[in-house]
Amino acid sequence: MVSNDQKFVRFRDCPPGLFRTPDGIWGFMTEYSSVVSEADGIIKRDAYVIDGGEYFWGGVSTNPERMELLVEPVDSTWLNQTAKTPIELLEGLTMHGLLALLGQIQTELWRRWKADGDG
Repeated sequence: MVSNDQKFVRFRDCPPGLFRTPDGIWGFMTEYSSVVSEADGIIKRDAYVIDGGEYFWGGVSTNPERMELLVEPVDSTWLNQTAKTPIELLEGLTMHGLLALLGQIQTELWRRWKADGDG
């Protein structure tokens, strides 16, 4: 669930877990990172795009640019809740979370429609 009180933070400050970008890309930040330059203290945080599993770059090509990208940490604790019905699951989402979920459903429906050759 994307909480209404969440704010976008710089990629470098994002805690491990789920995040989303302002343009709707969902990713997963790990707790791991690689040292790029020990002398300069430069690290490269490990994060992946959920939809395709590729390494997250956010549309930029350098690590310094990537570290400055804005992302929104996502509270994923609701994923572990057992809902008896889909409505019970949706009741736990904020309006922002519902809109984000609707966007993901729309994207998936469009992808399946195109894959089936109907589009």
